[in-house]
Amino acid sequence: MFRTPVLPLAALALMTAAAPATACNPAMPVIRSDKGLVFTADAFAHPVWRQRASDGRMRSYGRQIWRGRIGARTTYLTFDEIPGTSGPNHHLAYRLDSPPAPLRWERAGRWDLGESFIVRGGPLDGVWSVTNCTP
Repeated sequence: MFRTPVLPLAALALMTAAAPATACNPAMPVIRSDKGLVFTADAFAHPVWRQRASDGRMRSYGRQIWRGRIGARTTYLTFDEIPGTSGPNHHLAYRLDSPPAPLRWERAGRWDLGESFIVRGGPLDGVWSVTNCTP
């Protein structure tokens, strides 16, 4: 008769359990660049759509979008969720390219940008760090 040890299963359950929520005040991201710029988000949208991939199969794509301000200018922080890629490619710009799905803006929600991330290229490039959250 085959028996599964309880201890290894319990350890596996603890390792795969969701990390505790991060407390953020305000409920939307506030991030600072290594150049001293501060982006304060005021709304979040997560459009999702399906499109044909290069292999011919239909795949789900998404984009995370934070609308906010740097100084007096409206600014958008985005990254695309592309199946089969290594991770997010953050983009920060004063203009938002239209995603192929409608936007539904939310004033708060669950988000995780990580502790810091890099924006490559453009006038807002650099290392950005979240400033308003504590684990």
